[in-house]
Amino acid sequence: MAEVYFADLRARRRQDSLAAKVRRLVDLGIPLEVCPTSNLCTRVVSSYTEHPFPALDAAGVLVTINSDDPPLFGTTLTDEFLVLARHWGYDADGVQRIALNGLEASFLPEDDKARLRDEFLAEFATLRAELGLPPASEMAQRAGAAAVNNSR
Repeated sequence: MAEVYFADLRARRRQDSLAAKVRRLVDLGIPLEVCPTSNLCTRVVSSYTEHPFPALDAAGVLVTINSDDPPLFGTTLTDEFLVLARHWGYDADGVQRIALNGLEASFLPEDDKARLRDEFLAEFATLRAELGLPPASEMAQRAGAAAVNNSR
């Protein structure tokens, strides 16, 4: 479905503004898998400050963080999540919410998603306690457009 949608976006690029395209991503619930380090290394963007991830997230697009090809780009999934905090100002709530977006965007059956969400939330709570961080906000415990964007 995403391939068809993006072909449609290319065909309409002269007619639709960027804001309209982003709105369609939100309205259709299409997740975007984003690989910040790969985007930087391949010069899709010239710096993290120019990267559209924070704006897409703020607009309600279901964005996920991914590592693309870790050996090629010298990164890990952990490093990519650190980009959220170091370059884009995401706090623990924001990082947790984006991690849950990955689960939400998966092709797992809903009952598996619910079970894993509970496991993830328990692990996040344990990690927060170990690091002396406050408990997660209600917003951080949800993924997707409903949770955007009080966690940056």
